[in-house]
Amino acid sequence: MPAVTLTEANNGQVIAIRRGDVIDLQLHENPTTGFRWQVVRSDGLIEEPAADHERPPRAPEQNPQFGAGGIRTLRFRARAPGTGRLELKLWREFEGESSVVKRFASDITITD
Repeated sequence: MPAVTLTEANNGQVIAIRRGDVIDLQLHENPTTGFRWQVVRSDGLIEEPAADHERPPRAPEQNPQFGAGGIRTLRFRARAPGTGRLELKLWREFEGESSVVKRFASDITITD
């Protein structure tokens, strides 16, 4: 089953996939600050376990920095034909809705 990789560059776009296809959504995140991406809406998609958080690659001479941000990958599988929307927000859940600093949204078209 084909995989489609989406990033913040795909925010606001319409994405066409087939039933059973996988979407790997890769978003910048720094969980040590308390800000995490959360799925708000995922019409027609099933969220699946994926590699949670990876630090970006560094040159060998650089030391990894504790608390540095990285990329969070969220994986979704298209379950049925139709149209829907994928929405996420980057926030501190313990601070509530006023802490949202970014949003991601994409319209999804799923065909057979």
